[in-house]
Amino acid sequence: MTVCTQCGRDLEPSRAAAASTCPECATTALSSAEPKTAGPVLTPRTPVPITLLLVGINVLLFIAMVVKGVSVTQPTSDQILRWGANFGPLTLQGQWWRLLTAMFVHIGIVHLALNMWALWNLGMLAEYLYGPKTFLALYLLSGLAASLVSIGRNPLAVSAGASGAIFGLAGALIATLYLAHLPTPRSALRSGLVSLIVFAGYSLVYGFLKGGIDNGAHVGGLVSGLLLGSVLSKDFPRQAPRSSPIRPILFPAFAVLLVVGIVAVRYVHMPVVRLDKAEQDLRKGDNAAAMRELNEVVKARPKYAAAWALMGTVYARNREPDKAEAAFQRAAQLQPDSPVAWKQLGLLYLQNRRYEQAKAIYQKLAQLSPKDADVRLKLGFVQAELGDSEAALASFRNATSLAPNLPATWFNFGLAAMNLKHYDDAVEAFTRETKLAPRDAEAWIWLANAYQAKGMTDKADAAYLTGYRLRAAMKRPAGR
Repeated sequence: MTVCTQCGRDLEPSRAAAASTCPECATTALSSAEPKTAGPVLTPRTPVPITLLLVGINVLLFIAMVVKGVSVTQPTSDQILRWGANFGPLTLQGQWWRLLTAMFVHIGIVHLALNMWALWNLGMLAEYLYGPKTFLALYLLSGLAASLVSIGRNPLAVSAGASGAIFGLAGALIATLYLAHLPTPRSALRSGLVSLIVFAGYSLVYGFLKGGIDNGAHVGGLVSGLLLGSVLSKDFPRQAPRSSPIRPILFPAFAVLLVVGIVAVRYVHMPVVRLDKAEQDLRKGDNAAAMRELNEVVKARPKYAAAWALMGTVYARNREPDKAEAAFQRAAQLQPDSPVAWKQLGLLYLQNRRYEQAKAIYQKLAQLSPKDADVRLKLGFVQAELGDSEAALASFRNATSLAPNLPATWFNFGLAAMNLKHYDDAVEAFTRETKLAPRDAEAWIWLANAYQAKGMTDKADAAYLTGYRLRAAMKRPAGR
């Protein structure tokens, strides 16, 4: 079977006898002012203007961020939010511009460098193929779709970066290289196609395996690019006499689809937005405003555990323990495997001296969160209040092993050991605490008590002296 010397497609026998190219390539050659002398479409030789502009904007914005005090390597969420990062509660409350600005904000120099390297390579090829205007529309719309999918997948994650738009370019190029009839040897097309698929596939797998990567944006950008590129590929070669009838309305239709997506995501995640607003009100001390938001949330989503848990916190602050208990219990029932509501319920019982109920809660939490030192600490305190000194000592000992650098664990372990007259354990515990918190007067005094109980009078006197000096220094007024 004879193949076209330009694009590699199989030629019909009747055509092969008369010419060495297919009809599409022949049409391209006849209508082009520079047939056959231009380089292969897969190797643009010079940078193209929109690609350079996009890279420049990203780099200049990062420089401006650094000049204004943003960390070069590890900027915080608050820092990148101030510069336009994407965050569901803010974006969905009307700051829609974050869908766009997040595409130009980067989380450190390494993030910027990797994305700009990919944009430089894919951008030059895409702009060369599609032309500047189409390329820019493709880049921006894919990036907007990526930002939307990102908050749709996880509205509480702060996200930023150009990777969603870059994945859009990769998706469009994959579709075009596979579907379009480009005047380039098939081997070159196959090589470029394989490289793009490997790039996209590896990046997605890596993102799923490694935490802290916004794969929602990657998938959103890639799928958007594949869809857009599939339509754009029908216009290749550019000189083809028949262009796709969908092409003129492609980008406006996609923009309308994005608006519909925004409305849908906002409806689905509005409880998250209201919950964030309630948390802000609570931090400001406006309990009434927080409760109004929470009532709306549970009215719309009665099975939203996080809203019930926060409602319990508001009731507790309003000194309504019965209502707080009911709200925490509702949250725990809705998410029985989540320790959040159980911890709040346990703390409520502890504060109200309902030790038997608190004990049951913290025993459950010890199973849900076996490596949580605070749970073991509170369980030990409850057991001590109930007179179960041996169990309390075991819980405090467990807490010290889970959090050996936390002074409170050693202090409580020491008190429990003293109560059981395990003076060696008490000396060890209070000694460790005085090393971790050398200005804690009570730790020194209890260490002295433990030494005294063991008959080590000299060490007890020295520890007493240190403890009482620290206690006196705390009470002494400071000079000016």
